[in-house]
Amino acid sequence: MKPHLDLVGQRFGRLTVIALHGRKPKTGFLWRCRCDCGGETIAPTGELRRTRKGLQSCGCMGRENQEKFKKRFATSRIDELLPLREAYFRVLVENKKLSKQVRAYASV
Repeated sequence: MKPHLDLVGQRFGRLTVIALHGRKPKTGFLWRCRCDCGGETIAPTGELRRTRKGLQSCGCMGRENQEKFKKRFATSRIDELLPLREAYFRVLVENKKLSKQVRAYASV
């Protein structure tokens, strides 16, 4: 059966549709796509054509974003913020604005 829409050659984010892969009863047609990074994935028509939060890569975009997040919030940055957190809790404890449970947590 021929698909209603022929998506071969169209681009969706980093993906380029290269061939019709098959059909699933509930999700419709499946397309084989090649990513700009060289990876391949299979995606249903609805995921490709969705305008917001649709499928845009083979998974490489998520891995890149994860690496950016790790670099942005590296442990060195956390080490800089810990003394500030401790000082903040110390001021709250001195001013008696914390409950006993939070004071126990702050002393850890």
